[in-house]
Amino acid sequence: MKTLLLTSLFLSVSVVANAGDLASGKNAKSKAPSFKTIDKNVDGSISAQEAQVLPQLQAMFAEFDKDNNKKISKEEYAQFVKEIK
Repeated sequence: MKTLLLTSLFLSVSVVANAGDLASGKNAKSKAPSFKTIDKNVDGSISAQEAQVLPQLQAMFAEFDKDNNKKISKEEYAQFVKEIK
């Protein structure tokens, strides 16, 4: 139980640290997770729920959802990564 708690704490700190780098624009290209990492259900798009792992993408979701289908495609995500660097 102690190991699980420490592992969870470590992962939480890592996610927060990476999100902070993305929000500030530091090393965004190298810090941005791959499309496949975010697309948890492997349907070829990122839903608003899946975007929650990346606060900046979540905040800018509508802006990058160019076709207004409530999903971020691979191309739309590539544009997001390009613009946040």
